Amino acid sequence: MNISPRVKYNADIFIHQFWIVARFVQHLAYYRAAKAAYDRLMMKSPFWCATIDAHLMVATMQWCKVFGADGCNSTHWKHLPTVDHNTLHDSFRTTVMSGIGFSRADWNRYHKAMCDFRNKFVAHYEPGFSPPVPDFDPALRIAYAYDKWIRDLIRPDVYTGPRLKQEFKNWRRQVEPLAERAMVATGQMRE
Repeated sequence: MNISPRVKYNADIFIHQFWIVARFVQHLAYYRAAKAAYDRLMMKSPFWCATIDAHLMVATMQWCKVFGADGCNSTHWKHLPTVDHNTLHDSFRTTVMSGIGFSRADWNRYHKAMCDFRNKFVAHYEPGFSPPVPDFDPALRIAYAYDKWIRDLIRPDVYTGPRLKQEFKNWRRQVEPLAERAMVATGQMRE
């Protein structure tokens, strides 16, 4: 996809925004690595459950900073353009929708589920709200689509860091054996 060279972006927002999306990917990788080790070891540990859950909660918060409610977050993806907002917004939606195979209705439902999980369970607590944990595979694919979109957007500038998809694999591969060793080492301890 080629974005019009007339589209300009706010570099200060980009720097923070990309870092936030990368932190989402990192915490989701850590969550999945630790959860896989925990399940494989068939552990029963309140400490490791809380630690694993904390990674998912941080991932949720990070995702919502960029893709959640756009009115209150200066790091929301819609705040990136300095001109030609409609073209930029359309290009993002096209990239994300095609990248994850969502219709606009699918996006709206998924977005609401993620924001509700964040607003009513992770960041705040609403008594009686018993959410199913959203499927984070679409959130991850949205982050990957954002990675592609942002690299196209900033041209002729270039971000030379690794793709988020590769980073996810690297972080998970690095953390899973570490988490397993830590769990085994603490398994003999009483909580």
